[in-house]
Amino acid sequence: MKQFKQFRSEQEVINEIGPVGVTMMAAMGIFGGGLAAYKLFKTAKEKVKGYKETKAEKKDNQDNGVYIDLKTFDDETGKITTTPTLIAKAGTSAANMSNDERDKEQKARQKKLDPTNARKQAEWEIKNKEKEEGEKEKKTKADASKSVKDWMGHEPTDEIPSDMEPKVKEKERKEIGGHKDVLAYMDRWEVDSVKGWTKRTDPDDPDDFEYIDQATANKEAQAKKSQQAKNAKLKDKLKGRKKEREAGKDISKQQFNSKLLKFGEFITEDVMKDLKLATKSKKDSEITLDDGADIPIDPLTASILVKYIEGLGSSEKNKTINKIQRTERAFMKVLGQAHGE
Repeated sequence: MKQFKQFRSEQEVINEIGPVGVTMMAAMGIFGGGLAAYKLFKTAKEKVKGYKETKAEKKDNQDNGVYIDLKTFDDETGKITTTPTLIAKAGTSAANMSNDERDKEQKARQKKLDPTNARKQAEWEIKNKEKEEGEKEKKTKADASKSVKDWMGHEPTDEIPSDMEPKVKEKERKEIGGHKDVLAYMDRWEVDSVKGWTKRTDPDDPDDFEYIDQATANKEAQAKKSQQAKNAKLKDKLKGRKKEREAGKDISKQQFNSKLLKFGEFITEDVMKDLKLATKSKKDSEITLDDGADIPIDPLTASILVKYIEGLGSSEKNKTINKIQRTERAFMKVLGQAHGE
């Protein structure tokens, strides 16, 4: 009579292998043999499974042919490339092989091919090195015969001989013709400034700038200085006329050139409003600007300035509607133009 432990073990085996497995074990005459019989059954089962898979692989290879991947050295690129290679045509007896047999064949052929690949790669490296050295020597000789002018505009700049680079940079700098050339030069040589050129920025918009040559910058600086002197002179004249009126002199007898000139400055509507009020006033007025300056102005001067602005063309007049409000310099410049100063 079976012991309970043995009975339980057999039940577990039956549950695991199923009815088909039990039938197979019975046919093999090993059912009831315990754990050893179960291991023997599993080994037999794996062999049966392996046989089926191998048979399927052979059929597939015979139907489609057998290909292996061989690594070969490419003389053109100088690299190892993998190429699918047919070793047995479809329908031939040679194609009747499993995947394991195919992989073994691939390893065997690759092992024979590796020494050839290594030799070809070494030969290619030697040949390529000699070629590079020859081209480098040829280029060096060619570079030595080049003049500074030949190197101008050459890219990349690191190919320019070190003894030539300062001369090339200087010659290119001397040929800069304007703002765009300055930007191109700075980008090419990776510098933040260029000798002989100054960055002029719009005070109202720091992002709006232009590079001007030093001669132009000097002229503009001189013009600014001259304009400041004119503004100061005109302001002194206005103050002098104010003192004359305070002393009792008739405003109609005061001399002031009212010749009108072209004018490209801006003036705000608020200033125009103040100027128009000043023309109707019976006494002197003051125009306060954004920079804090107070400009003394009499009715006659205000009238001249208003007529000057209103006499401009529509486009010019529209341009005048903003700037004079900000600084004394701008206001005095327009006033000087209105009076022909």
